[in-house]
Amino acid sequence: MSLRRLCGMLLGTAAAMLLCSGALCVHAETVADVYQAMRDVGTTEAMIRDAQTQYENAVHDENGMELGGIYRTYGEWVTEIHKNGVNYVISVIAEEFLIDPQDIIDYYEITLPAAGGEPDYAPSVQPEKPFAEMTLEEKKAYIEGLPYEERVVFIATLSPADRKSIYTQLEPDKKADIAAGMADFGADIGMHVSVGDTAGGNISVTVHDSDGRLIDVTSVGLSTDVTGWDLTLPILLSGAACLLALGGILLIALCGRTHDTGKEHGNDG
Repeated sequence: MSLRRLCGMLLGTAAAMLLCSGALCVHAETVADVYQAMRDVGTTEAMIRDAQTQYENAVHDENGMELGGIYRTYGEWVTEIHKNGVNYVISVIAEEFLIDPQDIIDYYEITLPAAGGEPDYAPSVQPEKPFAEMTLEEKKAYIEGLPYEERVVFIATLSPADRKSIYTQLEPDKKADIAAGMADFGADIGMHVSVGDTAGGNISVTVHDSDGRLIDVTSVGLSTDVTGWDLTLPILLSGAACLLALGGILLIALCGRTHDTGKEHGNDG
């Protein structure tokens, strides 16, 4: 083997290694990354299902997809969702804990990808009890006791249970801000999301598809799905619908029986 050929092979190997290094290796996002970005910012599972439906029924390929009539690459959608999700939703929580929302966006877009997309974080100060069991004031005291950089990561990587515990402790106006932000976030990606009040001071979020069909109703409440949103309202609505349907059946049966009885009496006459 000639010296020139050997040098060429070595240079080629070195170039390949450099391209696969953390500085130059680029992770190609997929539609799964889009859905994960939605979970990162705490959207409801109903909204994620809507995005899945849009994916299945609209333009998409190996590079990107169309949401709300707009085509972007998967990477562009991930960036857009992180940015809008933080600005519309997570910002309410971030500001409650004195954190700049832009720092959370930077975590999603810079720090997390550099770590291979997997958060590797353990707080330097362990809480005396589970975060979800703390009062809001205890949560604030604990987070304020962490270095600022850790506070950012802590809020950006909240578990659904921890996020839900914050939702339920916020003042009604803050809950309303989150729900309204969810509606604005949904509108940006072609979803029909409306906001309304529910019993007990909770805020409901209703999701319809592009044809106006109801997908789901969730609220900032007490029992939650994996994203931290309350699913008691749909169950209650379903139960009410069943009761109404049963009542309708009984009414029809009663009317029919009354009608038959009237005919029998008429025949007797």
